[in-house]
Amino acid sequence: SEKSGEKDGDSYTSESVVGKSGMEQYLDEMLQGKDGKQEVYIDNLGKVTEDLGVTEEPGAGKDVFLSIDAELQQETYEILERKIADILLENLIDARFFDETEIGDTTEIRIPVYDVYAALMTNGKIDRSHFQAEDASENEKEAYRIFNGEKEQVTEEIRTLLGNTGMKYRDMDLEQQTYADLAAGEIGNMGDGSRGEDSEILALWESGELSLREYMYGAVEEGWLDPAAAGAKGEYLTGDEVCDQLSEVLLETVSDSGELDEIIYKNLVLSDTIPPEQVCMILYEQGELNMEDGDFEQWRQGAITTFELIRRKLQNLEITPADLALDPCSGSAVVTDTDTGAVLACVSYPGYDSNRLANQMDENYYYKIYNNDSLPLYNRATQQLSAPGSTFKPVTVAAGLEEGVIDTGTQVVCDGVFDKVSPPLKCWNTSGHGSVNSAAESLENSCNDYLCEISWRLGMMGSEAYSDDQALAYIQKYSGMFALDEKSGIELEESAPQVTDSYAIPSAIGQGTHNFATVQLARYAAALANGGTVFRLTLIDSVDGVKKEPVTEKKVELSESTWDAVHTGMEMYAGGTGLLDGIPVSAAGKSGTAQEVRTRPDHGLFIGYAPAEEPEIAVAVRIVNGYEAAGAVECAKEIFDSYFKNEEAVGE
Repeated sequence: SEKSGEKDGDSYTSESVVGKSGMEQYLDEMLQGKDGKQEVYIDNLGKVTEDLGVTEEPGAGKDVFLSIDAELQQETYEILERKIADILLENLIDARFFDETEIGDTTEIRIPVYDVYAALMTNGKIDRSHFQAEDASENEKEAYRIFNGEKEQVTEEIRTLLGNTGMKYRDMDLEQQTYADLAAGEIGNMGDGSRGEDSEILALWESGELSLREYMYGAVEEGWLDPAAAGAKGEYLTGDEVCDQLSEVLLETVSDSGELDEIIYKNLVLSDTIPPEQVCMILYEQGELNMEDGDFEQWRQGAITTFELIRRKLQNLEITPADLALDPCSGSAVVTDTDTGAVLACVSYPGYDSNRLANQMDENYYYKIYNNDSLPLYNRATQQLSAPGSTFKPVTVAAGLEEGVIDTGTQVVCDGVFDKVSPPLKCWNTSGHGSVNSAAESLENSCNDYLCEISWRLGMMGSEAYSDDQALAYIQKYSGMFALDEKSGIELEESAPQVTDSYAIPSAIGQGTHNFATVQLARYAAALANGGTVFRLTLIDSVDGVKKEPVTEKKVELSESTWDAVHTGMEMYAGGTGLLDGIPVSAAGKSGTAQEVRTRPDHGLFIGYAPAEEPEIAVAVRIVNGYEAAGAVECAKEIFDSYFKNEEAVGE
């Protein structure tokens, strides 16, 4: 909330407190009270001389209670953070570098500990501004001295690149390319925004055929970089004189950018010029780690290595995934009431302390989280989109059964690869599942071959030749039936979902161009749980004591046998995975992985509900770059544990 002037014609004053984001923005008209009025006489100094009495009493706004279960919300946040930290630890190696291009599978990606040391220096865990303070430690002063010397050399290197027409981008070494990329980005920022994607000079630059100076010169020639507007002064300048002046403007801009400082500090850490021991010592000296923690003395005496120290701090969450902004560092989870659409938990990790941003804003805290590369201000539960992976497969099974291309007992032999299309599409079980004997079993085993066969048969209906467009139309139709093409209705800023518009075979297993937010997957999970009622999700429980009535958006009409097959398959998956063993009730669910790029770990996802027989809650979890689905499933297990144990405690 913050003070605001008149809003939308309402009688808000400069002293009014107005909701500017989140629920406060959505509920502003409900929460906003009515100002009172009082008439007085004042003298020429503004002093009240006579009170004429109150002419209008102030009125309070409405009381709004949210559906969020505060304890479940907090526990879900902690569950996500713990699991993401565990995944980091599982993949952390004592190395300086790791080459992602040499691997055959994204699950083989590892995190070199030097990336952790560099992130501690560049992502705000260490306060670099304190390096110049009067009470800075010797380690801080030394780090700053090293940085200053390096920055002078880097600045001269960039000046050389800006003046050298012969140094093509493709001929630069990796470090030079890093600085050239930064300078080229600033050249784009200096432009007037008219540069199009069809720019010839941009294409040449991206192909590595130009020097940095040639790129700048070409930008002026194409007309989207105005020398005068960018800071060049004087009339009748030659092209070289224009570039010389622009180079100095650009050099100053790049030098002043925090991004250049971060690149330099990162390179200093990766090269051991600022060694890991110095980074960790600064953490202790700045109070980010406690010297009385027991680990400090062991580390200083050589009983544990710096790598082991970092592992312990991650294990204890004294260093968190959010502090590092490495893969993985983020996730989200949404828990809904399957009978009403009420949202019981809506968690985005990492988050932030909203109390420090309310009323008297903590500006230093805001600056820190605003500049954190893990993006704590971004609501991943409602805004981040990704492919759903295999969590989408119940839709494909429903489409196949309802359209009659399979029945509940259809058998498909999986040999590990679906080769009716080119390129072939592999099953996650590369050796094959063998005979998959039913639609339910296809969900239990998450068999790609079976689901691709359904999509193939949908594309073959009524014809002797396969039609990708026809298969795609059926997938889109059933996605729409589950409202996956619509926002969930939650009273927060929410990204619009995208149902796939191409590649029918990959789309059948949740790839293609599908893109959904976690909150949308949660509503889909709830509709699967309750037999097809798609509620509008809400965070509001009641207003002025009046309970909010559930709003039904649509009803998914499927045959009883189809529902039975889908529910049975999801129950079989939950019972067979082993990852959900031990929860207080039965559950049903479906995991998924979604690949975005081959050089980063896949996203891990899960949707599910419990109890399986009479569902109360539905859960959707996504761990961004979480390697595999197992982490998301384990989070869901703990969420189920938390909810049903808490429910038992309330009953007692």
